[in-house]
Amino acid sequence: MIKLLFFMASVAHWVACMWHLLYKLLQSSWLDWTFDSIGSGTGELTYFLFAYLNSFLLMIDWGS
Repeated sequence: MIKLLFFMASVAHWVACMWHLLYKLLQSSWLDWTFDSIGSGTGELTYFLFAYLNSFLLMIDWGS
């Protein structure tokens, strides 16, 4: 069980990093990202935690 949780946390970390990287690379006015709902003036850690939470919830299929 611990191995499964560690694996899920690792995958969520890498997915969050990829989402954040894509957001920084492809940020433009015609794309709507979920990061834009956070607001301006927030730190990088807030963006990462938001992406980490969304990627973890995506893995456990929350919201369907």
